[in-house]
Formats: sequence, C-alpha cells, structure tokens
Amino acid sequence: MRRLGPVAVVCTGVLVALGACSTDDATSGAGTPDAGASTPAGEPTAADVATTEPGAALDLGDDATVVWRPSADLEGVLDLRVDAVREAATADFDGLVASGTVAGAQPYYVDVTIANVGDTDLGGLDVPLYLLDSSGTLGPSWGFEEPFAPCRSRPLPTAFAPGDSRSKCLVFFARAGSTYDAMAFQPVPDVEAITWTGEPERADRERPSRRGR
Repeated sequence: MRRLGPVAVVCTGVLVALGACSTDDATSGAGTPDAGASTPAGEPTAADVATTEPGAALDLGDDATVVWRPSADLEGVLDLRVDAVREAATADFDGLVASGTVAGAQPYYVDVTIANVGDTDLGGLDVPLYLLDSSGTLGPSWGFEEPFAPCRSRPLPTAFAPGDSRSKCLVFFARAGSTYDAMAFQPVPDVEAITWTGEPERADRERPSRRGR
C-alpha cells in the first residue's frame, strides 16, 4: 500500500439515483469539495483528547480518534473504525446509474463504525472517508436519493449528538481496471491521510447481513 500524502479531490455529478465524486491528482485542474478544515498537527483542540496522528497506517478493525472541522465554526471529534471492505456485484446497481458512468469500475461495500466523542452535534454530515484504489485515485462514497437495500450509504443521521454511535455501510467505486488499496480519512488535501488496509471480502463469499443501515 502506497503512503498517501496530499490529494486533490474532483467531484462530478451522476444522473438517476446516485450522486458521486471521483478523485485525481492535483494536475486534474478541478477544485476540492467542502470537506471541512482539519486542525494542524500539535494545535490544541476544543475537545482536548488524544488523537491519531495524520499519516497513521492502521489495519481493518482498528480504531482512530480524529478531529474534524466540517466548517470554520464547527469542530468535532470522532472515534472512527473501518470494520470491513466487501466486493459488491455490479449487477446490484443495474438501473441505478446512467449507462456507461461506471463501466468497468469495481464497487465496494464498506462497513464503518462512527462514534461522536466530542461536544458538538455532527448530524447530517458526510465524514471525509475515501477509497484509495490501485491507480492512486481517492474516491468518496456514493449517496442515494432512494433507499438502496444492499447498502444505505447515507450521511450521518440528522441528529448525531455527543455520545451517539452508528454502524454504517457506505458504497465506493474503484476506477475502471483498478481495485481497492486502502480506506483513508483525509479531511483536507494538505494533511496526510489516516489509512486502513486489509484484504477485502470477495463478492462470492457468504457475508453476514448488514443491510439497511
């Protein structure tokens, strides 16, 4: 797994039931999404908790404690864990995505556990968690306008108060011809990502049911 440094994120729209972003390096010329601002290393945080260092390389199932600033006037602290990465069948998305939009791309269902350990409500927000694929592309999760039974892939609940915890399933796509390399928490491009690596579950393996979350 390559070490993930600063990466620029490129966002595009997709028709029908999904909205998605794909990422590329800074030479793409596209702007970055409003994923929030991070606290510089060494700067005290409002929550005054011990956090996981930027650039930390973790295994699937390991916990990270991260400071996240979704906006200039909102700071949160999360316990974040990537529990599993599961290959998904492309047939699951038949009729949901505009023809040719993800031709040849490999979808993944990613199970995560998120706990609010700070003192602010983070309801309704998208945590800046990305899939790094074998081409070096960093891609965010896909969101659904309508309920998607295999994996809801939604933002945090409308209310996500201090002490709240949620297990979630998120949908990601690796670029055509590429596969999953790591999951990455990277709130802003100029801070090293925290990454999780481990073998993904194959699409033909029997999986425990985690649908509808």
